[in-house]
Amino acid sequence: VQDNGRGMGKEALEQLFMEKESTGKHTGTGCNNVYKRLQLVYGGEFECLAQSVMGEGTTITIKIPFN
Repeated sequence: VQDNGRGMGKEALEQLFMEKESTGKHTGTGCNNVYKRLQLVYGGEFECLAQSVMGEGTTITIKIPFN
């Protein structure tokens, strides 16, 4: 999945798939939910990769096993 938004900094990118407390602002909860569901189905046999460039956008790549 790729967007052409404002991008995000290194700290935000590192915490993208981590669980966060809701403060009423956007928290990235959706990314964490997807990550946890993939863990339930595939255990450790998947990858979630995030790349972002400030001012250019963000790309999320999910790799799952093909059986």
